[in-house]
Amino acid sequence: MVKWDDALNDDRILSDASRTAMWTSAVLENGDEIGYGFGWILREYRGRRSVEHGGMVAGFVADFMRLPDEGLAIIVFANRYEGDVRAIRDIVADAFLPED
Repeated sequence: MVKWDDALNDDRILSDASRTAMWTSAVLENGDEIGYGFGWILREYRGRRSVEHGGMVAGFVADFMRLPDEGLAIIVFANRYEGDVRAIRDIVADAFLPED
């Protein structure tokens, strides 16, 4: 996952245009943005641009958050449904981000 995140920062796998498209919110016919790009949830975390992807299968939960403008990526894996990987992710993010 670290190698994948690293590759998202340059043109080895995806062009700059592809990354921009992937991390740009889709827009509905009425003009509303949906906060979702090609496989990524797009939002803000503590006022910073965030791109996220998560998922689960039986007994396994994962969350991948990138704060590209901060140069920060946080990847959390858990072998439990009950584990709140987003809460863990946020604790880690807060440890690395400056106070607001």
